[in-house]
Amino acid sequence: MGDTNRGFVLRLGEGRAIDLGGFRMSIKATAQESDSAFSLLEADEPPNFGRPLHIHSDAAEAFYVLEGEYIILLDGEEFSCPAGLLFSFQKGSPTALGSVTLRAGK
Repeated sequence: MGDTNRGFVLRLGEGRAIDLGGFRMSIKATAQESDSAFSLLEADEPPNFGRPLHIHSDAAEAFYVLEGEYIILLDGEEFSCPAGLLFSFQKGSPTALGSVTLRAGK
């Protein structure tokens, strides 16, 4: 990755891999590498994968859909999120998401 004090470049699929059993994530940037501005992950999620309703009390959260389609639950309202869509949650918002296509989501 090189000297992160100057910046760095990662290609699709690159980064530190994390195997979470049913799917894989790669860490693109950590809070330390971004001067505590953000962390960035790339996830390859299986069809019909979902996360339970949860709240992040310490950070906002944002997702950019590269492939597939997700259903997002935000404050009790469902949103369809196809590839090319960005969605963002403020710190403390109850959120849940799931991949709802027949193919994997990214």
